[in-house]
Amino acid sequence: GRVGDLVHRDVAAVIVLDKSADALHRLGPAPARAARLMARFPMADQFGAPTSASLIADVTAHVIREAKEEWSNGFPYGVYHLVANGMTNWHEYACYIIERARSAGKPITVGTSSIKAISTADYPIRTKRPFNSRLDNRKLCQTFRLHLPDWRRGVDHILEQIL
Repeated sequence: GRVGDLVHRDVAAVIVLDKSADALHRLGPAPARAARLMARFPMADQFGAPTSASLIADVTAHVIREAKEEWSNGFPYGVYHLVANGMTNWHEYACYIIERARSAGKPITVGTSSIKAISTADYPIRTKRPFNSRLDNRKLCQTFRLHLPDWRRGVDHILEQIL
């Protein structure tokens, strides 16, 4: 099945599992604040995929349906990774959100050209972050016949709600 058309299309709050989308969860309906926050974290060497609670709920519902319908002889237990398809870094993510807010007519004064990509070493943080937090969805997708959407689709859905 195609994830995204299953359940929970009206999720108003975002709970995320991926660190790069966590900033979006805390923004609420203030796009100008969003631009300022995202511009503070433009690391170009930390990769992941923003993943919303809506996607997680959709996939969970699909897996439960599959378990009821097709796995009566034994469920394929194991470790499954679940994140949206694709990858981004903090810099690309910040630029994407700013451009989407601008295209929605929001008064964003920060331009993407003013956001300079930096390395993690250039930004002193107390918490060590992995450079690569990408997960491999292949086992989940093959086992449960899924096609997961690109991370931009989930971010666009959230931005439509808060902008």
